[in-house]
Amino acid sequence: MTRSLMIFGQGAIRCHPYVLKELAAKDNDDINAFDDAFFGHAGLIFGNAARAFTQALGLGRADVPFDSASRKYAQAVARFSAAFGLCSDAAMTTLGSELKMRELISARLGDMLSNLYLASMVLKNWHETQPVEGEKEVMEYSLGMLLHRTENALDEFLQNLPNRAVALVLRGVTMPLGRRWGSPQDDLARKLARAISTDTPIRNKLIASIWHTNGEGTVENPVARYNGLLKDYDKAEQLYRKATKAYAKGELPMTALHPEERFEAALKAGIYTKEEADFMRQYETVVLEMLTVDDFPFDEFARNKETVIDHNPA
Repeated sequence: MTRSLMIFGQGAIRCHPYVLKELAAKDNDDINAFDDAFFGHAGLIFGNAARAFTQALGLGRADVPFDSASRKYAQAVARFSAAFGLCSDAAMTTLGSELKMRELISARLGDMLSNLYLASMVLKNWHETQPVEGEKEVMEYSLGMLLHRTENALDEFLQNLPNRAVALVLRGVTMPLGRRWGSPQDDLARKLARAISTDTPIRNKLIASIWHTNGEGTVENPVARYNGLLKDYDKAEQLYRKATKAYAKGELPMTALHPEERFEAALKAGIYTKEEADFMRQYETVVLEMLTVDDFPFDEFARNKETVIDHNPA
């Protein structure tokens, strides 16, 4: 319901610059007001059609106040915004009140609107804040994904619009060259995953607005503990690798299967110094505490424990 009715349906008329005025003029029998709204509406439709078509062809691109890194994304948002406005008018015109019952049609228009809104927020953040190292890749990934989803929603809308003649015309206007936005590459996703899971400027910027310190609440903050691990990650990673290589070479007992056992064996073999072994013990202790999940007895949440049957008694 949120996707199909609230995001798009509730504002389709009230947020439209002319439809509400047209309806009000009709109810009031005000021919002059209706003419103004009607011809304004017609101008909006033809304007959106012209912008969607020319910008899809790469002609007359929108003049946007963004730098070279984000300009093409902002221009794509402008293009899809024109296409969204045109498709919204087409859906309301061809379906009328039936659009409320065509929830999958309005849902795809809602998907376009949602993704364009989120894309505008990404652009706003990029434009109005000082970028840090690694943020350009986050911006490119986010906008690439959002524009891919926007185009996908547009394509699905055109595939399923009941009036096929109108759908074909709209496809020729809004997507004359077919689909242009693919999903972001896996290499970029892996690069971002590493950047936001290690101690980097972009991660620090992303978590700046959340609670990430200790000593301010009644419980220990797991994000703060994780941040503490990240501070020592590079050192710990080198020592993990040292123990793993020694184990692979046979320098550590084959029975040392767990990290804690390998740390002790590495200390005895002279591979670790005492300081390195102490550091790894402490580090691994925090890691295990972070990974440990809550454990409850099997009947913990039973209302009447007397009726619970234990099929595997100890």
